[in-house]
Amino acid sequence: MAKKKSIGNMLVQDIIEDIIPANFGMMPTFDDILDYTIKERKSVVKNSDNNTKSGKRKILKPSAWTCKYTNIRGSKFSFKSRPYQHQIINDMHPNQVIKKAAQLGISQIMLTKLFWFGDYSIGGPSAKIIYTFPTYSDMLTYSAARIPPIINESADMTPAMYGWLEEYAEENMTYILSMMEVNSAKLKKIRDTFLFLKGTMGDNSAISVDSDWNIHDEINFSNPSILNKFKSRLGASKLGWEYNFSTPTIPAYGVSKLFNKSDQHFWYIKCPHCNHSYKLDFDRNLKDFSKERAKKEQRKYFYQCHYCGNEITDETRAKGFYISEQPSIKDLRGYHIDKMISPIISADDLMDSKEGYTKKSDFYNFDLGIDYSEKTTSISLDILEPLHQTCGVYEMWSTAKPEHLATMGVDQGDTLWVEISVTDDKTGKRKVVYAEKIDYTDFEDEDPFQRLPDLMERYNVWVCVIDALPNKNNSRGFKNMYLKDKRVFMAYYTSTKDGDINVNEDDGVVNIDRTETFKWVFNRIYSGDIGIPSNADIMELWKEHMCNLKKETIEDESTGAVKEFFERTGADHFNHAHLYDEVAYQILTDVLKKNKTDSVDGIVSKVNNHWALRKGFIMRNGVYAPQSNPNNINRGGYGSRVGGVSTIPSSIRRGR
Repeated sequence: MAKKKSIGNMLVQDIIEDIIPANFGMMPTFDDILDYTIKERKSVVKNSDNNTKSGKRKILKPSAWTCKYTNIRGSKFSFKSRPYQHQIINDMHPNQVIKKAAQLGISQIMLTKLFWFGDYSIGGPSAKIIYTFPTYSDMLTYSAARIPPIINESADMTPAMYGWLEEYAEENMTYILSMMEVNSAKLKKIRDTFLFLKGTMGDNSAISVDSDWNIHDEINFSNPSILNKFKSRLGASKLGWEYNFSTPTIPAYGVSKLFNKSDQHFWYIKCPHCNHSYKLDFDRNLKDFSKERAKKEQRKYFYQCHYCGNEITDETRAKGFYISEQPSIKDLRGYHIDKMISPIISADDLMDSKEGYTKKSDFYNFDLGIDYSEKTTSISLDILEPLHQTCGVYEMWSTAKPEHLATMGVDQGDTLWVEISVTDDKTGKRKVVYAEKIDYTDFEDEDPFQRLPDLMERYNVWVCVIDALPNKNNSRGFKNMYLKDKRVFMAYYTSTKDGDINVNEDDGVVNIDRTETFKWVFNRIYSGDIGIPSNADIMELWKEHMCNLKKETIEDESTGAVKEFFERTGADHFNHAHLYDEVAYQILTDVLKKNKTDSVDGIVSKVNNHWALRKGFIMRNGVYAPQSNPNNINRGGYGSRVGGVSTIPSSIRRGR
């Protein structure tokens, strides 16, 4: 390996070419992409940047440009303490995503790359950049507090610099300031390039210009629908660059969703003692010294190689390199960076930071740059779609047999929202086999509750949990129809000790800790422990409702106590129906355990004699309500448990 040469802070030999084997093929070379030079301005007295005899200006790499022209806190910018930034700022891939921990200087290098872009007119005459922030207020803060220091503290203009004019000698002009032709809060012009600063929330000003490069800062905290609109602005551009970066929050959302689709570059280190290369893992590689060693070292923690047991020094971390873990993916470049790869953040610093957080998720999100939400924060479509495959592809069921152990959950109001699930005979997991929206307008007497006994009979429901409110009398009447068999329970949300689900079998009431139970339900969904049917319109509404609930956390400023709660972001009725269905199965599971059996035969005579008493009446030719004739059901009137065969109204049969 050749020894790197340097002049001041600017690396002459590219770091990436020096420390990464050529066969990694992670990024195109700079010269392959920028194989042109730009003509000098007529006003230039002296050229710079290794100008050629032909009078053209050679383009510096963004890293070299940054080191030459920008300062940070009064000193020349250097990548020595931020080696992980070097490849990122030089990467010319048009589509990039950076999943990052906080305070690692990514916004800083994006800003300097933006000025580099404008200095050399990379996008051509009148190129346009749209730079977004989560809110309008965020944008104004960034424009006022982050951009001016870059401009005003950059290198002072000298006669050797591009764009030098005689009057600059008296004006104490900085290099970047000399590039600025417009410098307002929301619009800047950097030579021939326009920069539009926007917020995705609270920004009422419309944007109607095309864009050559969109930069989206903190996308996990931005409005996704607005970000999608900005994407359309790239359609007419020859460049069409789009960069997205953010601290992650929950799995499969925002930056995590994009990163999962990228080529996934991680920072690897190579142990100088055993020559093993790997990426650092907080639980595996961060260790604590013994009390004696800690006293001697004046530090408590250190990074340790899990292969040979030797310490991983700051120098070793600084000499790391990126490796793509999905090299076959070419259309999206992805980087992951965390605070463990920064040589100026010690193991003690990281542990002190960890102990300063009140929420565990904050440490994982903001310091380790990984999703962490106890798998209970919220649900997204990316999480729900795989559930179609959990139990294999199947369609809605029109009937179920007793051995399927069907349960039912009902969220109620003037409209009822019903979910029925069974146990899959192959995987042993629960799967949703039926969902329905039952509107009062479907019935002449405007009583949707009369539909429920039909579903109880058709699907051989063993346990149903129904929302007790707001129509308490109706839910009680339905419960009393099955009180003897203890098949229906009225549900109340309440706070219970240790988040338990408390069942009163005699009264047919179940008290549910709303927050803790939703956390449990969400964990089951994240873990893929339920299946959902395909090819059913109602399931699209079901999935929409499931995405409309998220967990929030607030802290009592006086006591420091942390309170969690779930808040709806839209219609969420099927979310509650699903929770009630899950609780119903837990009640049924307790019954099975109580009777020391896992089969339907072991509980029929002991607990629920519904099937035993009515088997002959329900069964027809050995099949219960065959799918070939789904209209044949045992339809008792509301308040009656026995009825004849009738036809389901078409509006209900559609699952409307």
